[in-house]
Amino acid sequence: MTETFVVPKMACKNCFNTIKAVLSKALGVSELTCDLETKSVTVAFDEKVISADEIKTKLSKLGFPAEKIQ
Repeated sequence: MTETFVVPKMACKNCFNTIKAVLSKALGVSELTCDLETKSVTVAFDEKVISADEIKTKLSKLGFPAEKIQ
């Protein structure tokens, strides 16, 4: 499954690198990409291992509250 999250506080590539460092270690996450222009992160993950809500929680704990794009 792939979900895109809007991350308003993501201001630069270093912000994304911080997010990537943590989420890439999470079980079930296979790929991350970012679009700094739209302040969004797209995460490919195995929904049997990790949920979109768990990813949102991890982002919030990093200081990057996020919302799924519907």
